[in-house]
Amino acid sequence: MKAVLAKLPHTAEHSFKVYEFIVPYYQTPWHFHPEYELVLVTKSRGKKIIGDHISDFDVGDLCLLGPNLPHTYHNNPEYFEPDSGLLAESIVVHFSTQSLGEGFFNIPEMNVVREILDKSSLGLQITGGTRVSVAEKLKKIILANGIQRIILLLEVLDEIAKSHDYQVLASAGMIGENASDSVRLNTVFDFVMRNFKEKISLECVANLVNMSDSAFCRYFYKRTQKTFFEFLNETRIGYACRLLLDGKKSVSEIAYDSGFNNISHFNRQFRQIKGVTPSAYKKEVVGRGTALDTIVHPLYQAQ
Repeated sequence: MKAVLAKLPHTAEHSFKVYEFIVPYYQTPWHFHPEYELVLVTKSRGKKIIGDHISDFDVGDLCLLGPNLPHTYHNNPEYFEPDSGLLAESIVVHFSTQSLGEGFFNIPEMNVVREILDKSSLGLQITGGTRVSVAEKLKKIILANGIQRIILLLEVLDEIAKSHDYQVLASAGMIGENASDSVRLNTVFDFVMRNFKEKISLECVANLVNMSDSAFCRYFYKRTQKTFFEFLNETRIGYACRLLLDGKKSVSEIAYDSGFNNISHFNRQFRQIKGVTPSAYKKEVVGRGTALDTIVHPLYQAQ
């Protein structure tokens, strides 16, 4: 997979960059850059690809990505509908090992931080209490100036480094390549997210990226560690979960609305991916919904 090289802007006023994105949907393609990246999703849902890792993201998703690790965040289909009224919001920090001075991260006091930065070469999903605490600091860093800005960044890195609340995401060897090439995987990803409700053939998707069916299957599996249809079914089941929680449609209606052509296939795929039946999933998640809302959402209400 050859990702696009993103050239990130630098200014004389700051040693590292902090962005707050508020857009109808995330527009960044599959790309990489030499800076480390901390990305906190404060509003919106979708799927992220980090190296060869694919997973859902939601409010509160927090990752630390190392240099030259290809990645993209892609919102769910409803974000692309005209006049949806939805917004995709995030806080992103870009920094390098030179941001705080030549050799700063090599001093003895930074040993633990340097170790976690090395691990971030494969992408780290930050979870648990560390995610909650770091999210609060990232909200503060947007408004900070001067030395306070640097202190907050160091506190964030120190907290992640001393925590076990993280998971490694990608496989080794996923490093950015030729910056001039367009991105086939992003083309496929975008097509699926926009058309998963319809019948999608392997031939159609392979033609989209000018590959034979067999070559595309090998290519997609090598880059994602999933077959194309595993990815397609995961996308459809993710959408079905949203409809189940909405509670306005029957299971059979949701199955067809999510792109499945019969209810038995839908039930089989749902159980395989989620581990429970659609009805059991709805009962389990709705039953604990209040607790989940209490944990996740207050972080992003008061600014």
